[in-house]
Amino acid sequence: MPRRVSEGSLVIPAVEELYNAPGGELSTSDLIKRLMVRFSPEGEDAEILQNRSDTKFSQKVRNLKSHKTLLKGGWATEIEEGFRITEKGRSLIESLAD
Repeated sequence: MPRRVSEGSLVIPAVEELYNAPGGELSTSDLIKRLMVRFSPEGEDAEILQNRSDTKFSQKVRNLKSHKTLLKGGWATEIEEGFRITEKGRSLIESLAD
């Protein structure tokens, strides 16, 4: 049975993607693309949502923005099309590399 990805399990990988992005910024669409490569969603996460053009997985990534998950944690700020990593986000990723 395919493993489902939770919104919470996307947080650190999302911050890592911002950390590695030019200027520490990514649009939500680019973040979705990068996380899809990392997670290779399957099963229910890969299904297109009813009356939508996106998958359950991509909606979970979009929820990081709509639920302000990265902002509440202080790991990123919101920019018009996506996110910009904060110093706290950089420190988090650098502490994980130690």
